[in-house]
Amino acid sequence: MTELERLIYGYHFMHDIIIPAAIKADIFPADIHKMSVCLENFAVYKCASCGKLHFASSYRCKNRFCVVCQHQRTKIWLARLLPLVRNWKLSGNYVCMLNFTMVDMVNLEFMINAINNAFRIFSHDNKNNRDWFQDRFPGGVRSLEVVIGENSKLWHVHLHCIVLQDSYERDYNELEFRWNRSCQVALGVYDRKVGSVYISAINHNFEKSILEVIKYILKPNLDLYIDPVIFSEAYYCLRGRRQVNTWGIFRDLVKIVDNDFNKVSGDFVCDDCGCDYAYVNFLNLKECKLNDNRSREENSF
Repeated sequence: MTELERLIYGYHFMHDIIIPAAIKADIFPADIHKMSVCLENFAVYKCASCGKLHFASSYRCKNRFCVVCQHQRTKIWLARLLPLVRNWKLSGNYVCMLNFTMVDMVNLEFMINAINNAFRIFSHDNKNNRDWFQDRFPGGVRSLEVVIGENSKLWHVHLHCIVLQDSYERDYNELEFRWNRSCQVALGVYDRKVGSVYISAINHNFEKSILEVIKYILKPNLDLYIDPVIFSEAYYCLRGRRQVNTWGIFRDLVKIVDNDFNKVSGDFVCDDCGCDYAYVNFLNLKECKLNDNRSREENSF
């Protein structure tokens, strides 16, 4: 089983539990409905000349918790990132993974804002930090991930990053000092260590490393879904937030991936009659299957 197949299995696992969990957590009914029917509605081009239907695009709810949309985005990110990362490595450069963590907290929204603020301080709060960061990591992708701390049972928010380097410099102590200092400033706590960072070189299996960064915003962990209060807090704190961000050489990738995700089939030309004008119709997958079954039953008599 490949890494992508394992991830898809994880999405199916989430799909079986996330809708019931959302209902118990009193999530917006409209959001639940959109996730439930995601990809069931789709647009087709109807040829103005002969009437033949051509697929145009699927309807996507675009909810960050929708397993269907997350699955689609993950495949797009993998397709876009994998050749770029491989080419960078083949050019004699280096690729690394960075994990940024912060002390576990009770308030999820406060922690999300704090860790994002800490990364802003770490990467470009002032000229010194900005110059050091851009020289050290000329390009990268970072994602936000939320879990329940295994020991603390509090919210554990962390950042996964794939970073490009011209040369491999471990300098762990420098990274640790700068990140912990950024977390201290973000939290206003200076008397103890509140942030940690982990770095590792990626020499092969780029697919696994990319998926580690751009997968789900919430791991398929039952602790997050069993308790309606926990799931509700996670849902409303993360709703509408961007999961993946980029910088440097990768800075335009978010826009490219969003365009790929929202893309509709291009210029229309009917493959039967050659007509280049069509009407757009919207259909429902379940209704189409139902009508198709009825037609087969009628034709069987």
